[in-house]
Amino acid sequence: MGYLILLLLMLPNYSHANEAVCNSMQTPDTKNHCLAIVKNQESYCQIIQDADSKNLCFAQVKRQANYCRSITNVDAKSFCLEMVK
Repeated sequence: MGYLILLLLMLPNYSHANEAVCNSMQTPDTKNHCLAIVKNQESYCQIIQDADSKNLCFAQVKRQANYCRSITNVDAKSFCLEMVK
């Protein structure tokens, strides 16, 4: 999980990506997070296995801070809250 959170913190916004970029990502959770952002579809967030990553994804797609509050990783939670302001 730590690697995934670190990757998401390094690439917090996939808005410059496209579906091909997402499909080339190594882990299914990262790929689905990217697709959720690129396609603006929360259905991709639902299939993410890691709970923190899933909540971060929903927060990004829905732009709702209540998902950030469920994140256990302190850095990811802080990042999430800043992002959905």
